[in-house]
Amino acid sequence: MIVNKNRQDELSVVRASIPLQVLCHVHRPIVVLWFFAEILIFIWKGVIGTYYHDWTIYGFEIFALCLTLTLEFIRLQLTLYANLTENLFLIILCFILCLMGILALLYWVIWQWIVLKLEFVIGLTQVVFIFCELIMSITAIAAFCKKPMKSESRLLKCSVLLEDAYQFRSISHKMSPSTVLTWYRWYWSSYIQRLIAFIVSIYLLLIFIQYPSSLSQSSDVRTQSTRHTLPCWLQLLIEATCILIFYIDAIIRSYLIGIRHVKRKPWLIAYFVITTISLIDLIISCIMGCKEKTVNIRQLLRPFFLAVISREMKKILNSLRKSFLQILSVTILLVIHVYFFSVIGMILFPPVQNTKRSDEGTKYFPDFGDSLLSLIVLLTTANNPDITLPAYSRNRLYIIYFAIFLTIGLYCLMNLFTVIKMNTFKEFFTTSMQNSLFRRRLAIRACFDTFVEREPSENNENIQFVLNSRTTAPFRIVKFVISSSELPPTHQKEIIDTLARGENANDISWDSFSVAMLSLDIDLAKPLEEPVQYTGIWTIMQIIGVSKYLTWFANGIGLLNVVILVIEAGLRYHSQFFTIDAVLSTLHVTHWGIYHSLSITNSEVVRDSKGTATSLWAITRIINLFVILRIIRWMPHFTCLFYSYAILGMWLFRGVIVAPPDWHNKDFPCGSFEQSNYWANNFDDFYSSVVVLYDIMLINNWGTFLTGIRSFTTRWSQLYFVSWWFISNVYILALVLGFIVELFSLNVARIEENIGGDGSSQTYFVKTLFHLFKRSLREPSDDEINFALKKYKRLYQNTEEDDHYTLKFIILCFLLFMATIFAKIFGLMILEICYDTFFFNGQWVNEIREVYMIHV
Repeated sequence: MIVNKNRQDELSVVRASIPLQVLCHVHRPIVVLWFFAEILIFIWKGVIGTYYHDWTIYGFEIFALCLTLTLEFIRLQLTLYANLTENLFLIILCFILCLMGILALLYWVIWQWIVLKLEFVIGLTQVVFIFCELIMSITAIAAFCKKPMKSESRLLKCSVLLEDAYQFRSISHKMSPSTVLTWYRWYWSSYIQRLIAFIVSIYLLLIFIQYPSSLSQSSDVRTQSTRHTLPCWLQLLIEATCILIFYIDAIIRSYLIGIRHVKRKPWLIAYFVITTISLIDLIISCIMGCKEKTVNIRQLLRPFFLAVISREMKKILNSLRKSFLQILSVTILLVIHVYFFSVIGMILFPPVQNTKRSDEGTKYFPDFGDSLLSLIVLLTTANNPDITLPAYSRNRLYIIYFAIFLTIGLYCLMNLFTVIKMNTFKEFFTTSMQNSLFRRRLAIRACFDTFVEREPSENNENIQFVLNSRTTAPFRIVKFVISSSELPPTHQKEIIDTLARGENANDISWDSFSVAMLSLDIDLAKPLEEPVQYTGIWTIMQIIGVSKYLTWFANGIGLLNVVILVIEAGLRYHSQFFTIDAVLSTLHVTHWGIYHSLSITNSEVVRDSKGTATSLWAITRIINLFVILRIIRWMPHFTCLFYSYAILGMWLFRGVIVAPPDWHNKDFPCGSFEQSNYWANNFDDFYSSVVVLYDIMLINNWGTFLTGIRSFTTRWSQLYFVSWWFISNVYILALVLGFIVELFSLNVARIEENIGGDGSSQTYFVKTLFHLFKRSLREPSDDEINFALKKYKRLYQNTEEDDHYTLKFIILCFLLFMATIFAKIFGLMILEICYDTFFFNGQWVNEIREVYMIHV
């Protein structure tokens, strides 16, 4: 059933085009007949005719025909839906698809008539239909853009506020005219947001095909595999298109919020700045080329666009920023601790004077730099025996030094990092979710006041009088607004049912409305389907299929199968094991066939398994479903850190790892970078850079990477790897650990609450951060909400914001952007003229040019 969400009440004018609807319904069977006629014509031309001797052309035409049919089917269905729902964006999209359809049919009309005149007639019929639909689409667009009546505008405002409440969005945006609200709903629709997310994903993944490309068989520096990539102009075109879309996105956001209020949005200002810097850097790449300009600032800034479209990412970054000072104090303590023990280590373990021997462990305290690095590696326990055992073999009392160092550093300071981050995490996110709850309650209150056309009280002392004197809203209008909103169907049904169960169902008061809107805070699950009820012998089979005894029997069969496989590994050629394995496999397949065919729903299995929170079944479900799946959903937020550090690593270490010419005949020290064959772990492309960072994050033999990169560069290169270890394993890991602890404790409490009288429990999924911290939140008072509503007078005053501010803002951004670009290009031109004109050497001009390009 298609619901028109743009009609704000049942008395509003219907703007859908009936001729367009009828024409689309008539056109659908004609398209099918056209497709079959073309197939028959292709068969005739391929069998009887003499035109198609090249099967490549024949196959291409069949592919083009199938593609045209697919586009026509999508276009007709989308046109029918857009016309019925009066969706302006979709009808514009249908208009564009009509143009594409006309261009596609030009092939059959203009070119194929040379081969067969019948195709000209059939194709011309299709063009006539699409041209008529194109004209009617224009009239539909004009009708949908008409200004709605005052009642429609008011109810449209209610729908927007209700959607803001569900999405925790601020109501600090334009509320008039109605066209702005229509564009606001269109912008925040799921289609547009998914499209923006898809464009951001393309922009981030573009690094894999840009120079140096990651599309090669191996990253080993000894093999020099061929790197496949796209042409430079195509890479720059894709990137320019993405940046242009980001500019349009930022301008639309600014217009919807209001140009006067952009200065209060630091993320939006940063959006403009980062996009401008990226575009300037892209233009310089167009001038210099893809291979000549290897240091691209815009690549380092790409993760910012992922943060812009993700509210969780913004909260994580703000949490890291708020806890920076607390983490910095503990970091200073850790640095002092490592510094102090490094000095003591140099005194206790001086370098060996006998240079004829090179025992493992004698090289860890030769100077201050190596001592510091050895203790940092030891702090991660990645190379503990190699560092401690040589000293312990000389004197067993030396173990006291390492024990004290690890006890203080690993078990005190490192755990202190975790505790501080967990507390900061919980405190910040609780405050953030409290603000989200306040935005939701504020939007709900504004929505009800808009329903009854009431303004907030000007005097905070008369709050109770205002609450008692509120009028009511008709249930029919409230139900229609809720049904036409973008809320999930489960929440719509729950809210409407709650309102219908009120004392006065025809007139909705504020108390009834606010109680019904509490359903937005509930994480409603989809209704479970009732299991199929069988009769006769199948009822007994169904009971057996969902029985816990059958599960135990299957587990026993699986355990027995494992034992037999272990025995079979020792007696591989025993002839009877094949028969035994076949019998057990048959029992296993039979059991799972019964289990999956009769156990229809997950609720039935849970109800019959009698699992409790202390059983192995419940614990497994908690760990696997509540923790792992939630962490996987959050992984894209942490990839920004990988992305930025990998780009920085490419800038610093690309091409520095070079295999010696006689590497296959040369002996390397045991355990070194070269002897371990770590040649594929380099920073020559983005993919291998990410792999190196992942290997270091696991802190498994990561000291080998540090010493290996240092042998090819300088000692200062170790700062990059140590900083990555600290940020990823200490800083971010504490955040993840705090999240897991909160998530696990919440789900254990939920399961204990939801255990029924029969001991069964149901799985509870936490989908948002709000549901994770909902228990710690405080309901805002009416005084706070009424005071906050005073600041949003445009909710109640139908005054349009002056649009010349928007025009001035766009012109100013464009002029600043063009001035910056022309300044860069003009500087390059001056240097080129000086370089080519002066009769002398021009070496100084060349140096200035190189420095200029580096800064650009």
